[in-house]
Amino acid sequence: MIQISSLKDNGILIIVPKDSSLEANLVKSFVAALGKEIAQERLVLFDLTHIEYIDSSGIGAILKFMKELRDRGGDLKLCALQPAVLRIFELVGMPRLIEMYPSRQEALDSF
Repeated sequence: MIQISSLKDNGILIIVPKDSSLEANLVKSFVAALGKEIAQERLVLFDLTHIEYIDSSGIGAILKFMKELRDRGGDLKLCALQPAVLRIFELVGMPRLIEMYPSRQEALDSF
């Protein structure tokens, strides 16, 4: 089961996965843990500071939440990506789909 912390800053829900990876064996618990919490929100920031590896399942979960939020007039942004994760996201074209910021503060200021 994935460990996650969350907090609010000026109406923005900040989600911080505490595990070092977001891959197939953790995605189900990730989606289950966040589904109800995100369902009540419009603006969400995933702080990926601790994530050193992500696979297609993890990317799919992020895109699922992004779509849900945007369908309700909200948005999902990412921050603090580790270099290896950023490279994976760039390879699959994520920067065209979702905003990513080097720091939490830059991401919060962008909402």
